[in-house]
Amino acid sequence: MKGNPAGALVAGLRLMKGNPAGVLVAGLRLMKGNPAGVLVAGLRLMKGNPAGVLVAGLCLMKGNPAGALVAGLCLMKGNPAGVLVAGLCLMKGNPAGVLVA
Repeated sequence: MKGNPAGALVAGLRLMKGNPAGVLVAGLRLMKGNPAGVLVAGLRLMKGNPAGVLVAGLCLMKGNPAGALVAGLCLMKGNPAGVLVAGLCLMKGNPAGVLVA
C-alpha cells in the first residue's frame, strides 16, 4: 500500500471467514534495524483451509530505509493439512515502501 513513507502501526490482524478448525494467527513482529517505523498489517488466512493453519513470524528484514509495508500474508488454496506460513520478509534493495503480499 503505497504512500506510507515512515512510521506506522502494527495492525489488522484478522482471520477470514470459512475457517472450520480455529486457526491461530500469531507472532507478528518487527525485526531490528528498522529505522523508520514500518507498518505490519493485514495478516490473514484465505478461505479453504480445512485443518487450522498457523500463520506466524511475519517480519521485516534489515536494510529497509524507508519503512516498507508488509501486508496481506495469506495461505494459497489447496493446503489440506495445516501448513506453517512464517517469515514473510522484504527482499533487499526495496528503497521506498514496497508492498509484500
